[in-house]
Amino acid sequence: MNSKPFKFLVLGALLVCAVNFADATETNPPKQGDTIVNSENLSQKQQSMALIASFTATGDRMNLKVALNDGLNAGLSINEIKEILVQMYAYTGFPRSLNALDAFMTTLEERKQKGIKDRAGKAPLLLPKDKSKLELGMQIQTELIGAPVKGAIYDFAPTIDIFLKEHLFGDIFGRGILDYQSREIATIAALASLDGVESQLRGHLRIGQNVGLTPAQEEQILALVKRDDGKAIFPKGEKAAADYFTGTAWVNHLASRDETGNFSVDDVIFEAGSRNHWHTHPTGQTLLVTEGEGWYQEWGKAARKIVKGDTVVIPANVKHWHGAAAKRGMTHIAITGFRDGTAVTWLEPVTDAQYSNLEK
Repeated sequence: MNSKPFKFLVLGALLVCAVNFADATETNPPKQGDTIVNSENLSQKQQSMALIASFTATGDRMNLKVALNDGLNAGLSINEIKEILVQMYAYTGFPRSLNALDAFMTTLEERKQKGIKDRAGKAPLLLPKDKSKLELGMQIQTELIGAPVKGAIYDFAPTIDIFLKEHLFGDIFGRGILDYQSREIATIAALASLDGVESQLRGHLRIGQNVGLTPAQEEQILALVKRDDGKAIFPKGEKAAADYFTGTAWVNHLASRDETGNFSVDDVIFEAGSRNHWHTHPTGQTLLVTEGEGWYQEWGKAARKIVKGDTVVIPANVKHWHGAAAKRGMTHIAITGFRDGTAVTWLEPVTDAQYSNLEK
């Protein structure tokens, strides 16, 4: 059974509960100096924050790097992104956070090699001298939630209550760099990407509205996560040969031609901006798009955008190519027939000019 449709029915129900809660209670005003967005739509920077947090939570390094690049291009500073990735350890665990920070280091180095100079951004605040970390954390937690936090679970395990107040809300939320609204965007996106944390997600949807997010904006966060919720079905295999691919792609040979069938089955992962060369198949090919979005084009015809769930039936001996969108990866399963032992004839590359014109 596919649990994803059920999961997002649950997310929708949680959002309704959060809206009803906000209508029925007096919301706490955001902290002075926080950024309040009046628009019903998330800005590009805020959308990038959500996607960065979501891909960190799911461990999707390929799409995380795309989101990191998009976030920097949208105006997020290096320190703002680092702050999101550091905060994520409290919600998704150290391994996910460390892996995301490693992906960010790689992304920054790649951009540096291209001559892109990214803005460092502001430094973190010093903790106040007139409050302990526990006092600061209690103050921030109360500001976010609207009332002091108590409960049986904290009586059962007082240490976790201290850690939450001192470290999460005192050390992390008290560092500045990100305002409370930005931190809640990241937290909601991360929790919405995980299974089994509906109670915590419900609580943060309420907090999000306390710090100025509208129900429409929270719905947009959930929609972004739903669109990009996919995880790889198969391991990514081996790196595709540069002789036949532009950019980075990975091929996993799932089934080879043998006496039981005159065809092969491959899972192909295209990173953003990658594509194969023009080519033909003597008996045709069928593509099943399982993740992301990309392009399919036959020679002399307009390119067709393909997305998760699409099927492409390619006629025999038709010159064509396929690959990812410029800013988002794409994965497909390719079922390819053979004739006289041959499955494909490779031709010239798709030029950068041909490819860039598709996005205009």
